[in-house]
Amino acid sequence: MASEICPGASAFLQPLMIVLKLPWDKIINLIKKMLGENPAVLEIDIPSASELSRIGKIEFCMTPGGIRDVEFDDETTTFYLPILCLKPDSEVVLRNLVVYEGLMFKKGTFTNLDFTQYVDLMCGIIDSAKDVRVLREKHIIEGDLEDDEIVKIFNGISKPSMKTEEVSGLQKTVERVNKYYGNVPRVKVYYFMKKYFLAWWKAIAIVFTLLNLMLLVVRGACEVYECNNSLGFGFVFVRLIFSVGTERDGLVEFERI
Repeated sequence: MASEICPGASAFLQPLMIVLKLPWDKIINLIKKMLGENPAVLEIDIPSASELSRIGKIEFCMTPGGIRDVEFDDETTTFYLPILCLKPDSEVVLRNLVVYEGLMFKKGTFTNLDFTQYVDLMCGIIDSAKDVRVLREKHIIEGDLEDDEIVKIFNGISKPSMKTEEVSGLQKTVERVNKYYGNVPRVKVYYFMKKYFLAWWKAIAIVFTLLNLMLLVVRGACEVYECNNSLGFGFVFVRLIFSVGTERDGLVEFERI
């Protein structure tokens, strides 16, 4: 309509139409994947419970004591943790206690962050339902909550940035666990592979992401401009290979022709 009123308007409107035609939600997701998103929640540096049990052959055992009785026995490779009974309101209780301890620590009333460090430990060793099942089998975690609900609790609790001047007993225990786990031969091989080959995989992922972004732009242009047969055939051929935009969350999905 604008081109009929003003003959030269199409030259300015067509680039605008390209911008409007682009699937910006998919483009933004691809850019985020390429740049890498920083995790919203910082966790303690420790493998998950399932990894410690399956790869490190570390045995979990409940201790009748409290959070100050978290201990790791190097000789028997046993990780002692207190019993934690979780209920529907446990997430609110845990969050409030972490915030309260942080406030008291800032005021100087508390000289340590024992509870916060314990919650941080549980957030570190619980990443999936497999980790919850490992702890349930040893009666470390009890309660009526489903495994997935427990995972959401410990994956959503944020960790305060405050640090104590002295290294606590729990932190020393975590260091001993990491030291033992890092000396497992299979773990050494994994770290070696990760160190030398992960950079290549990231480079390949960036290349495919840029290619995917380019094809999304080409598709938007072809919807506005009339592509010739060779360009249209080439775009369709590449799309059949890389399936641009056919999967919402994935980068590449191959189609059967």
